[in-house]
Amino acid sequence: MKLVLLYGPPAAGKLTIATELAAMTGYRLVHNHLTLDLATAVFERGSDAAVEFVDETRQRLIGAAAAHGVPGMVWTMVYDTARVKHIDGYRRRLTEAGGELCLVRLTCDEAELHVRAGSESRVDRGKLADPVRYAAYLASLDDPYAVYPHQPSLVVDTAITQPETAAKLIAGRYELPGR
Repeated sequence: MKLVLLYGPPAAGKLTIATELAAMTGYRLVHNHLTLDLATAVFERGSDAAVEFVDETRQRLIGAAAAHGVPGMVWTMVYDTARVKHIDGYRRRLTEAGGELCLVRLTCDEAELHVRAGSESRVDRGKLADPVRYAAYLASLDDPYAVYPHQPSLVVDTAITQPETAAKLIAGRYELPGR
């Protein structure tokens, strides 16, 4: 099983590109809010309990998907240096299952991120879209532009790369199937 993990700051285009990639490959799309929304229905957003629940749920999902022959998944997550341990856990789980982690770091000019943060599509999906809250959340992260240190990542600048082109780059780099 391949797990393609698109990571980067909020509003970098993770879900947009992940949707393109999932349609292109037939892989299952598991975007950040699927597990986050479930956790925050019960726990305070950002609390230790919510973070632990999200991580454990994702770990179990990787194991179950691999055990049941799911060929691949496309995931999204906001990343900062505090999340290294979570990706380390996903790598371990995938390695144990004979799978592969394919990392894609999405980046974008910070001014463009702030413009995108208030987009209608983010509002429609219940994502953080208020400019003041967005800026505060960005500031609360250790380093939303950090690179995962334990494995190389394909880097895609979404300010200059269209979503379909980005999906094709990712599929080519990681030898993903096409439909």
